[in-house]
Amino acid sequence: MNLYALPPAISSFLTLLLGTLIFIKKRDSKPAVLLSLFCFSVTIWLAAFAGMYISVENTVALQRARFGFVGVLFIPVFAYHFIVAYLNLKRRTVISVLYTLNVIAILILITKPELIYRGVKEFYWGYYPIAGSLYFLFAILFIVLLTRSAWLLRRAYIKAEKEHGFIKAARLKYLLFSFFIGIFGGIDYMGKFGVEIYPFGYITAVLLAMLLTYSIVKYRLMDISLVLTRGMVFSVVYVFILGIPFGFALMAEDVLIDVLGRKWWFFPMFIAVVIASLGPAVYSKLKEKAEWTLFKKQKKYQQTLVDIGNQMVFTKDTDKLLSLITKTVSESVGVGFTSIFLWDKEKKSYILRKKYGRGVLKKDTEFGSRNAVVSYLHEMKEPVLKEEMVNYYKSSRPDSYKEIERRLEEMNVELFIPFFVKERMLGFMLLGEKNNNQIY
Repeated sequence: MNLYALPPAISSFLTLLLGTLIFIKKRDSKPAVLLSLFCFSVTIWLAAFAGMYISVENTVALQRARFGFVGVLFIPVFAYHFIVAYLNLKRRTVISVLYTLNVIAILILITKPELIYRGVKEFYWGYYPIAGSLYFLFAILFIVLLTRSAWLLRRAYIKAEKEHGFIKAARLKYLLFSFFIGIFGGIDYMGKFGVEIYPFGYITAVLLAMLLTYSIVKYRLMDISLVLTRGMVFSVVYVFILGIPFGFALMAEDVLIDVLGRKWWFFPMFIAVVIASLGPAVYSKLKEKAEWTLFKKQKKYQQTLVDIGNQMVFTKDTDKLLSLITKTVSESVGVGFTSIFLWDKEKKSYILRKKYGRGVLKKDTEFGSRNAVVSYLHEMKEPVLKEEMVNYYKSSRPDSYKEIERRLEEMNVELFIPFFVKERMLGFMLLGEKNNNQIY
């Protein structure tokens, strides 16, 4: 058994799961459908190449390589089309040309396959395709499309930051970082031109697919530094789990064959299973330590908020309590302003009781029981970001969401935190933008 086939085989299964997840959850979204097709293309490529690595005959390896080329062909095109659709750009002519070129390439693969892959060469990791006379065009197309996608994302990211669309900017930052990683997948092309470098492009492909999926499916994004930290810890554990049995198999292969015969690879697999069972515990411990180091400031203000909660029990003066909350939250979390609204029985509205900072809300600001903000907080019963509320009304009330969006922009509020006792909303707290422009 060729253990070098195992990582791409596992990776192909992961991308298949990701593509299926995206399609199930977001099949009404054009960008999401394109992203799922991107994942399926990666699956075809990795599955075919894993099969190529374990091939005994070069003719079989070449057939599998050429089948995998279909996946390779569509990866950059689906990636670029996804970005165009996500950014709502008009590039119909370019997209049409790209898909037409792909159809021509498939016809060439069927009629003159040697122009794509003229053969295979055996490297230490197994058989690998050798580029034909036209293959360099596809390598160039890969680099050009992924670079262009990254440029479009960077332009959109700069625009979003200027317009203070911090959630949108954070999502674009994920996408931009994803494509930066994806460009390194081009290392796989070197082996096809005879350079003996292990094709680790499956790693960048899986990371790209995972980050893109997270940025599309997940509504509330984690700070990208947190994602990178968790990704780094996961990668270390992943390499540890695969590396030990893999290295052991390479060094002790001859001895294992003498002792166990044709089933020699059972023992490295057994070691891998044992180590893998320890993986989750090791990952959890390392992740906790890394996050504590990275987010000392956030952990500190979280403890400050807990201390406020403890003080509330002993504070009888409501006005003094509200002053304490707004001041402490603003200073510890680092926000432009904090405001608290409480229900007033006589006015039958939520009125502004206390504010701290440079907020634009007036003293007589109030929210009626049928106000759009109040209605949404009643429905969600949890902290809500401004852009979540805007997106909700954009889909549920397309005729009036522009007015709601305008009013929310005027309020300059980024986070809404409701106060509930069972089903009754006693009030809510509004937080402005963070002073460091980071997302919540």
